[in-house]
Amino acid sequence: MRKILLVIISLLMVVSTQAQKVVENDSLYADTRYGELLLNRGKLIKFVDSNSTSLRFGIMEPEIYTQNRSVYINEQKSGYFFKLSQKVSNVTFQTFIWYQDVDEIITAIHRLKDSVEKDCESMPEYLNNFYKTKDGFEIGYIVKKKGKKAKSNWYMSWKYYAQEIDIDIDMMLSTFQTAQKQIGEMIQRDRASYELIKFSD
Repeated sequence: MRKILLVIISLLMVVSTQAQKVVENDSLYADTRYGELLLNRGKLIKFVDSNSTSLRFGIMEPEIYTQNRSVYINEQKSGYFFKLSQKVSNVTFQTFIWYQDVDEIITAIHRLKDSVEKDCESMPEYLNNFYKTKDGFEIGYIVKKKGKKAKSNWYMSWKYYAQEIDIDIDMMLSTFQTAQKQIGEMIQRDRASYELIKFSD
């Protein structure tokens, strides 16, 4: 009897784990533009990843992997994202940035770079200046007073990954600019065959 109970409990745990995975996969990006596309039911959805690269901001820092992702729905509509991912302790954390947000992020980085020196000169105890997209991707800098000087530290972060990632802002800007160009070329290529997906603000 005890063995039967153990078998039943084991089966229930497996079913529960699988159900949890389904819920997580369906809801992980539910409040993002990428998540809206995943929630299309009864439709053909095709993902195409391209232009894979990797970044490393320090010898001891884990690599950040980048890709462009095209999403096609019912072979009629298309959407485009810039994907960032980082693997930490065998767990991969990733975010999908809507292509129009890539343009906004580039503009924001230029504005932040124009502000950082002045913010350091103001000698604050602590200052955080950043830009955040609707989908929760954040990029900016923190200024802290250290002795007679104030120093800045650039970072980025995204939803479902609480850790801030220290970055080289010039390298990150170049990465976004490359993605912007590549995605623009993809949109031009697909324009004759697909209607561009639009989202309401």
